[in-house]
Amino acid sequence: MQAPSLCAYLCLCFVNSVKKSKTLSDIRKIICFFVNEFFESTLFKILNSIVKSIKKSYDASFLKKYISSKGVLQKLYEESLLCFLLNFAYKIASFTSGKIYSLVLKIFNGSLTAGVFTKLSKKQIFSYSSVVSLFICLMIVCPHEVWNNLYGVLAAFGFLAYFMARGYVKKEGMNFKNESFYLIFFLIFVCFSAAYAYDKADALRIVLFLVAAVIFGFVLSNGIETKENLIYSLKIISAGVFLTSVIGIVQRIIGVEVNPEYVDIAANSSMPGRVFSTFANPNNFAELLVLGMPITAALVFVLPKIREKLLYLAFLLVDFLAIVMSYSRSCWVALFIAAIVMLLIYDWRMLVPCAIFAFMLIPFLPESITDRILTIGSMKDTSNASRLLIWRGTWKMVKSYFVSGVGAGPVTFAKYYLPLADHWALTAPHSHMVYMELIIEFGIFAFIGFMLYMVTLLKKSFDAVSSAINEHKAIIAAIVGSLCGMAFVFAVEYVWFYPRVMFMFFIMTGILLATVKLVKKER
Repeated sequence: MQAPSLCAYLCLCFVNSVKKSKTLSDIRKIICFFVNEFFESTLFKILNSIVKSIKKSYDASFLKKYISSKGVLQKLYEESLLCFLLNFAYKIASFTSGKIYSLVLKIFNGSLTAGVFTKLSKKQIFSYSSVVSLFICLMIVCPHEVWNNLYGVLAAFGFLAYFMARGYVKKEGMNFKNESFYLIFFLIFVCFSAAYAYDKADALRIVLFLVAAVIFGFVLSNGIETKENLIYSLKIISAGVFLTSVIGIVQRIIGVEVNPEYVDIAANSSMPGRVFSTFANPNNFAELLVLGMPITAALVFVLPKIREKLLYLAFLLVDFLAIVMSYSRSCWVALFIAAIVMLLIYDWRMLVPCAIFAFMLIPFLPESITDRILTIGSMKDTSNASRLLIWRGTWKMVKSYFVSGVGAGPVTFAKYYLPLADHWALTAPHSHMVYMELIIEFGIFAFIGFMLYMVTLLKKSFDAVSSAINEHKAIIAAIVGSLCGMAFVFAVEYVWFYPRVMFMFFIMTGILLATVKLVKKER
C-alpha cells in the first residue's frame, strides 16, 4: 500500500468507526477532498520532482560518503589499547558468567524446571530480547510509589550477565570494535566524576543509574537478532506505554487536583490538574510518551494485518489523549517535532494528509489546551521565568567548572550552585537542561562525547534507512523522530533527573542500533 493511500486509510479508520456522527462525517469528506486535490495538484508534482533531484544529488555527494564513513576517531579506537582491554575484560566476565551458567544447567539437567525452561525459551515471547522488553514494560507501568531505581540497576546487570553467559555457551563472540567510541569516552568521564564529587555516595548512585541505562541499550542492540525479535519487542514496549496512558486517562476521569508545583495557576486558570500516571511528575510521564508513541506509530505502518493496525492505531490515540492531559508544553512541541522528522524520513508525502487532519482538529481543542499553548515562552508564566533565573546561576557554574564539572549527583550540584545562584532562585534540584547539566556534573569532555555519540547514531540511521526494507525504515524513522523530539526537551528540562526516563532514552538508542544492524545483515 503506497504512502498516500495508507495515510488516508489510517486517518479515516477512526472516523469510519463512528460513522453516525455527522460532524466527523463532514470532517472525513473535507479531509478526503483536500488529500485528493493535493496529490493531483501541480504543487505536489513540483515538490516530488524537487525531492527526487535532492535524493539524486545526495547519492553522489560528499555528505553521503561522510554519513557512510566511520570517522577517524572510531577507526583509531578500533585498533587501540582501550578496545583491546575492553574485549579482554569482556572475555573474562563472559568466561566467568558462562561457567556459572553451565554449572546451573548441569545441576538442573533432566529436571522438570530445566524442561520447562528449555521449552519456553524456544517461544518468541520468552526469547532474550522479549524478556528484556517484558521487564521494560513492567518498569513503565509500575507505580512511582512501588518502583525503586535499584530494580533497574539490578535488572540491567542481570541481563548483561545472562547475555555474556549465553554468548559463552553458544560460542558467540563479542567485539567492542562494533561499539561507539564516543559512548565509551562519555562513560569514562561519567565514572571519573564520582571520584571528585562532594557527596561520593550520591554521585555513585547517579553513575550507577547512567551505566545501567547504557547497559539496557547495549543488551538490546546486541540481543535483538531478527526482525521477529524486533517487532515483538516493540509490541511489548508499546503495550506498556499504552497501559500507562490508560492509567493517566483514568486519573483524569477520577479527578486530579491542581498542583501549584506543576503549574502557574494565575497564568493557567482554565487548566485542570495534570495527569502523571505511574510517574512522579506529569513532565516525566509526557517524556515517556514522546519516546514511546513513535514506535507505536511505526507498528501501525509495519504490521501486515488490518486488525493489528487498528489495535495499535487505537493505542496511539489513547497515548495522544494522555499526553494532551499531561499539559506538558515542551513534550507537545517535542511530539510535533518527532512526527515531522518521522514522516520526512519515512515518506514526506504523508506530511500533507496528516497536517490537514491536525488542522481540522484545531477548532475542537478545549480552551484549557489553547490557553496552555499560548503560554509557551511567555515570561508571565512563572515556570518559564524561573528557568531563566536558574540558568543564570548554572551558567556561572559552567564557566567556573566546565573542564571537569563539579561531580555527579544533586547533592554536589546544590553545594556548588548556591554560592552562584541568582537571589530570586536560590534553590534548584538541577539546571533544567540536559546539555548544561552534562557539563556541570561531568565536564566538557563528557558533553562532547555524548553529542558526538548522538551524531554517530544519526549518521548510522541515515546510512541504513536509504537501503532498508519498509519495516526497518519505519522503525528507524520513528526512533530518530523520538530522539529529535527529546533533543528539544533536553534544552528545557533535565530529563535524566528521573532515572526511568533515562533508562527509556538509552533503550530507544539500543533498539535503533539493533535495527541498523539488521539492515546491514540484509545488505
